[in-house]
Amino acid sequence: MNAKKLLICFLTLCLLLCACGKTDLAQGETPGSEPQTEQTTGVGETSSAPASQPSNGTTCTQTPSGSAQKAQAGTGQGNNSGGAGTAGSKAPGNTSGARNPNSPAATAEQPQKQNTISLSITCKNAIHNGILEDPNYAGVLPENGVIFSSSAVQIESGDTVMQVVKSTLKSNKIVYQIASDGYIKSIAGLGEFDCGAQSGWLYKVNGVQPSISTRYYTLQPGDQVELIYTCKQGDVS
Repeated sequence: MNAKKLLICFLTLCLLLCACGKTDLAQGETPGSEPQTEQTTGVGETSSAPASQPSNGTTCTQTPSGSAQKAQAGTGQGNNSGGAGTAGSKAPGNTSGARNPNSPAATAEQPQKQNTISLSITCKNAIHNGILEDPNYAGVLPENGVIFSSSAVQIESGDTVMQVVKSTLKSNKIVYQIASDGYIKSIAGLGEFDCGAQSGWLYKVNGVQPSISTRYYTLQPGDQVELIYTCKQGDVS
């Protein structure tokens, strides 16, 4: 009888213990449940979705979805077309900043070369002929026979030999007599026939004696003009 009472008490205790265990489980957390976390979608929106946990304990990488993938795809591709906007890329063409000397802008900045000629006026033949022995010319004519010489006499378009010679002699205060038709009668006091019946002034342009007077010969930039006093035929080669 006592054994039966003990068995009944033991079973009753087991039932009470099982009842208490179920109550604790009902009031506490459910076994196997996972806490919820916030997951960023990549476009400023958040969603409350449970974080996936692999059962094998390895770490998994989430792949951006939706607009987040588009944003990443746009990054690094936006400015690569044609090389424009890429760091370190060089723009085509001249990047040194130096101007091309053949360009119109560079040509406009360069000063235009002045229109000049060379002009020499000499009476060496008269000096060799003894003109300085005459008191009227001693101290008037230069001993070396060079009355004027310049390699940079400025001219204007359409200027003639007569115009340039007259303006040059006048600006240098050298006396002269030149007829209206361009015939040169005297320069620095040395005139025609002063050294003989064939003496007088003649001129050359670029080494050639023109067949027209100084009034009608139009000069060009770079011309070489010589006024030479001759004493006799053949002393001017």
